[in-house]
Amino acid sequence: MGKRVLFVLNPTAGRGEIRTHLLEVIQLLTEAGYSVTVHPTSGAGQIPDLLRDNGRSYDLILTSGGDGTLNETVSGLMDLEPRPTLAYIPAGTVNDTAANLHLPLSILPAAEIAVKGTSTLMDVQSFNDKWFFYVAAFGLFTDVAYATPQEQKHVWGRLAYLMQGVRALSDIKVYRVRVETPEETLEESVIFGAVCSTTSVGGFHPSGIKDRVDLHDGLSEVLLVRQPKNLADFSSMASALLRLDFDSPYFFFAHASSVRFVFEDAVPWTLDGEYGGAVREAVIRNHPGALRFMVPAES
Repeated sequence: MGKRVLFVLNPTAGRGEIRTHLLEVIQLLTEAGYSVTVHPTSGAGQIPDLLRDNGRSYDLILTSGGDGTLNETVSGLMDLEPRPTLAYIPAGTVNDTAANLHLPLSILPAAEIAVKGTSTLMDVQSFNDKWFFYVAAFGLFTDVAYATPQEQKHVWGRLAYLMQGVRALSDIKVYRVRVETPEETLEESVIFGAVCSTTSVGGFHPSGIKDRVDLHDGLSEVLLVRQPKNLADFSSMASALLRLDFDSPYFFFAHASSVRFVFEDAVPWTLDGEYGGAVREAVIRNHPGALRFMVPAES
């Protein structure tokens, strides 16, 4: 029996470009020796159940869409054992994962990596009973991705995220939180927190962050932005963030295999740019080498 691939695609992601190249992608997969099953999604939340029911029958899962589509795919695969290899054709608005894994944004070159690239084991992270691939975050700007209307995303791209975020600057919320890692415990007043394994968030990927992040080491990066006392503090903090000066007193930055957050009230989080729910307690763990992912051969 030959190799089998399940091609799951979100036909409305980004500008719907995947629909234009669908037959070419299928031909590429067929020429590589795969028997191809295509499954377009018609709404959010369908992919995990699809993979739990059918994923074990395939050697490769190829998914195309935005970071939210990839999050659903990862979530479904993490409930399987053994897990088929995952490949990804970026087709969203911002595509943090594409930048993170050096995947091309053009449909056919990305599809070629699914059959001509190399596979590598990637860390995956859990948030209570949910899965995420590259970032879980709360606080300032974290509602921008899911609060921005889809029409604005199509027209403006990442500028839409910024336009929506600027409106939130006048209402900066402060969160009192206890943070526990295997190495230390601290209590802070913060305006933003994130646990991630990525070199790109929100479409921005400063080169200096790559020296601090390893996508295969079993450790997540924990970042807290402390409450600024005044507008001058806020300006200095933003400047330090752009310089990636995480030794600045405005930040707490650490690598950890797990982290627990405890808040006074339920706090909304985003997982890979999608709404992840509001919780008073979040336990986040890194699962090293949990998923085999196709990446460019030179990565």
